[in-house]
Amino acid sequence: MTAILTHPADSRSVRPRAADAGACRPRTGRPASVGPRVVQPAGVYRRRRLLVLAVVFSLVVGLWSHASSSQPTGTTATRSLDAVVVVVQPGDTLWSIATWLDPGADPRRLVDELSDLTGSTTLQPGQRLVIPADLIG
Repeated sequence: MTAILTHPADSRSVRPRAADAGACRPRTGRPASVGPRVVQPAGVYRRRRLLVLAVVFSLVVGLWSHASSSQPTGTTATRSLDAVVVVVQPGDTLWSIATWLDPGADPRRLVDELSDLTGSTTLQPGQRLVIPADLIG
């Protein structure tokens, strides 16, 4: 909705003041306790639209960055010079841990080495994997 406001050329075309306007105001379906409708300038609507657009854009970018995270859900790791300690969380697999540790490489080699290191292909939540640094990348 766009409002065009012009200043009257002479004083006879000036609208009545709020106290006198009650008799001249056309009837609408609104109750009498609601005051006259205030028309906002176009700039206010533009700023509101930009604000809504910025909020929606921020939410989309936040969800996208959260979804594209390469770390497996809930895995905590501590890096040191000698080894990496990974605490297995529910839902973690050898494959997800291998892709998290070395994202640019083929995970099959590291999955085999992790399987040999743990002695099994299954992981238990809470299990601590101490992975030597020379196995990674």
